Amino acid sequence: MIDGTVEHGDHHAPLPPGATGVVAHEIRQTVAFSGIVVFEWLFAFQSRSAETGVFKLGFFRDPWLLECMVLGLGLQALVVYLPVANTVFHTHSLTAVELAWTLLPGVIAVSIESLRKRFAPQLFGRGQWRLAK
Repeated sequence: MIDGTVEHGDHHAPLPPGATGVVAHEIRQTVAFSGIVVFEWLFAFQSRSAETGVFKLGFFRDPWLLECMVLGLGLQALVVYLPVANTVFHTHSLTAVELAWTLLPGVIAVSIESLRKRFAPQLFGRGQWRLAK
């Protein structure tokens, strides 16, 4: 940041036309923040079992997790789309394309973990529920 402006390179996600300076920074900050949140949501579904993948376990078998996800989704939407929250949290409303970018880290991590559970389910399970000797 030099003189209140944000320098940009070509290595970032695409921005809407005309988004420069502080607005561009807020959009990228919101995409990063939302990406971390979505990653954690998806990983919460995946981490219910050390050996069985989320598709085999099912998404709707844990009602408490679903309630927490709905609550979290509502709070995330408030932080991203409520103008007062935009001011407080320095976020910016996201477009559908920007929302798609937030899914990328979580989908990649869950996909890799699903493959690990399918082909090597015992890889990280040794001693998980027993005291170490």
